[in-house]
Amino acid sequence: MTGAQNAAFQAGSGVTPTTLLTGIASVVLVLAFIWVIWVSLGTFRAWQNGQVVLFDLV
Repeated sequence: MTGAQNAAFQAGSGVTPTTLLTGIASVVLVLAFIWVIWVSLGTFRAWQNGQVVLFDLV
């Protein structure tokens, strides 16, 4: 973006485009980590209860 576009974006939104992009990327990364933890814990609990064989996980 040009300098004028950056200034207009910051004036309209109150944040710079780089800050907004970093915030969006951070939210997506946190959601991905939460999903991986959720899947891992669910699989571990199923394995503990005997519903999943270890070779099914590999």
